[in-house]
Amino acid sequence: MFHHALLQTALKLHALAQRSSLPRGERASPNAFSRLFKLIESPQVPYLFGCLLSSHFGEVRRNALEALRNAYLVQHSGLPARRLVKMLGCDDEDEVREICETFGVATEVGEDGQLLAQLNKTTPLKSKLTEWRPRRASPTG
Repeated sequence: MFHHALLQTALKLHALAQRSSLPRGERASPNAFSRLFKLIESPQVPYLFGCLLSSHFGEVRRNALEALRNAYLVQHSGLPARRLVKMLGCDDEDEVREICETFGVATEVGEDGQLLAQLNKTTPLKSKLTEWRPRRASPTG
């Protein structure tokens, strides 16, 4: 029973979700949260698993923003929202903008017309997860 594919998938998801909320430097690696959302979107993960995990998306995304904030210096230009869509398991750039605004990350439209999130070491992040509500019940965003 332990080697059943669904149980193994559930254990992988649990490990990735736990790793993305560690209070230390281990979460600074973006592959924990990006791998979590990539795995959730894969066909091997049942829709119900995504639904169950969706209650943790706010915390995972906030920790992802903190890890990215710690990785970027002030002199870096903003992080393109289209990259954050994939990394944070969002549906589109509007959802990324909503998440950034909720956690206090400024967004702006760059010279080339793309949305940029201003993440760097000086960006303060709000910690209240209760402020963020997903706009629809979707396991991948």
